[in-house]
Amino acid sequence: MPRPTIGDTPTVRIALLIPQAELDAVNDYRFANRIPSVAGAIRTLLNEALATRKASPVIASGWDSF
Repeated sequence: MPRPTIGDTPTVRIALLIPQAELDAVNDYRFANRIPSVAGAIRTLLNEALATRKASPVIASGWDSF
């Protein structure tokens, strides 16, 4: 069976453990933005964070500790 894709891009499944408070925040974002799935909300938040990091290296400098 071929891997699922998003558009023309192949996908990779990952396991992610996060605290309940973070999942609640993702769900709040998801419902406020009418995103149909938790995975879609996480992808959107990840893409926005990466774009912010690329646009503002000053903000990104604090992420080096993770």
